[in-house]
Amino acid sequence: MVELTSPRKIYPLPSRLWQGKVKLKRLRAESIHPLATTPQQSGATMRAKPKEPAQRKRTSAMQLELNNLRKTYLLPAPLLHRRGQGKPKTKQALAGVSLTLGPGLYGLLGPNGAGKSTLLSLLMGFCRPDAGRILVDDIDLRDMDLKSYRSQIAVVPQNTILFSGTLRDNIAYAAPDATDEEILAVIDEIGLRDMVDRLPKGIYTNLVEHGGNFSGGQRQRIAIARALIRRPRLIIFDEATSALDSETERLVADATARLMGRCTTFLVAHRLSTIQTADLIAVVEHGRITEQGGYEELMTKKGRFYDLKILQK
Repeated sequence: MVELTSPRKIYPLPSRLWQGKVKLKRLRAESIHPLATTPQQSGATMRAKPKEPAQRKRTSAMQLELNNLRKTYLLPAPLLHRRGQGKPKTKQALAGVSLTLGPGLYGLLGPNGAGKSTLLSLLMGFCRPDAGRILVDDIDLRDMDLKSYRSQIAVVPQNTILFSGTLRDNIAYAAPDATDEEILAVIDEIGLRDMVDRLPKGIYTNLVEHGGNFSGGQRQRIAIARALIRRPRLIIFDEATSALDSETERLVADATARLMGRCTTFLVAHRLSTIQTADLIAVVEHGRITEQGGYEELMTKKGRFYDLKILQK
């Protein structure tokens, strides 16, 4: 009976629970604020100098071969088909697309539903073709590690996504170790230096939610800077210049021109002026490439590209 009333044997669990709560509170405090450590550690943390990141290397452009790509989607079945009556409908998004990409600027043009988005999904590894294959530097994409492959790609979407924080935070989101010099170099490339110089705190100026204190064109160029800071081997512009005026679009075109030779640039557009300077322009219709060539060559052919050019005038 004496042993049963002994505090040592009856109360070990609450004591350990109390110790665990103290440790848990300390871990929570450190996760919320990295400097919420013991007094001996806090001084060392404050005095520690951040490690200087190595300069980002500019790698070679990516070589891509698209060989006879085919992709078919199963359309949402109506109620009649769900009950087992009738046949489900399919849509052939790509019907034998072949294209070779390397260093330079490549334009992809076509109406809605032509297969451009499906082609981009295949390029980024979001889905696999039903037939055909994609070779990346002579290696089948299906045999590659997707995480490693995607780390070499940057995408500039049509809809810009910015978050609260500084301008620097938004640009360096994909490269947290980027130096101020690298960020300013990218800003110069896309013609944003004048805007940044007018900001009260430069690249350390805070953005409101969704970048509401910048114009649509400025937000789009910030998204382009975020892509370029990674120094990708392949960069995809998905209607990225749709919100830009003619002068700003020219500045972005000059920036993409400077990428030629060290990066494969793939530009999807509806506006012909966006891809006018491309090395190769491919016109996609009904899942097929109906025309391809340089701007002057396609204008001389007076085919589909020529008709679209006349319509946009």
